[in-house]
Amino acid sequence: MEDFVSLEWDSSFFGFPVARILATKSDSPQLGRILSKLQQNAVLAYWVIDSSDLASAAAAKCHGGLLVDRKLTYVMNLQRTSSESTSEASIVAEYGHRTANSYLEDLAIQSGRYSRFNIDPRIPRARFKEMYKIWIRRSVSGELAAKVLVVQGEGESISAMITLGCKNGRGDIGLLAVDSPWQGRGYGTALMLAGRRYFVSKGYEYSQVVTQANNVAACGLYQKSGYVVEKSENVFHFWLR
Repeated sequence: MEDFVSLEWDSSFFGFPVARILATKSDSPQLGRILSKLQQNAVLAYWVIDSSDLASAAAAKCHGGLLVDRKLTYVMNLQRTSSESTSEASIVAEYGHRTANSYLEDLAIQSGRYSRFNIDPRIPRARFKEMYKIWIRRSVSGELAAKVLVVQGEGESISAMITLGCKNGRGDIGLLAVDSPWQGRGYGTALMLAGRRYFVSKGYEYSQVVTQANNVAACGLYQKSGYVVEKSENVFHFWLR
């Protein structure tokens, strides 16, 4: 079994080799051997482990791993939720263009403020911003999302947005953001409701969304919307050169 896999998109985007460690757990000697091999093949390596695996986390820190994300996967059983209509969803509309405007790009960047690519100090902020701009561009084009819903502001401005798609047979929320001046007005709740309706209309049994434990506002919104934590993981970055 291979110890790691090279990540083509990440390598192309960052301009240096990036890999992901495949082991789901490891002691310090084994991890050291893997990282030694990786030094010949990558500049940056990702490692995702269960957050309850304290031994693997200790091994990661021993070898200079940077804990950049406490990743939470939230899931909802759509068959157990109400689909009654409410007025909240009436402010939500489908984004009707195939290219992202500057307001959407700015919201995408806001959605990633707790992302590991923003947390890791060795990743230039410009690269982080460009990553999230690419994400929303590929979402509105239909490549990474089936639908983008928005709360429209004045003129062409957008106050909030959510991207919806499918992953592993589940309805999947990719990006979600409410512009800072408009937070606290129920826009996030309205987007979550509209997203749930869309997933139900597509016949999904479950929907999911991934966020960071440090993103307290997002976690609160998902829990309020009926989602529960299915999986908690720690993500480490290893800089090898």
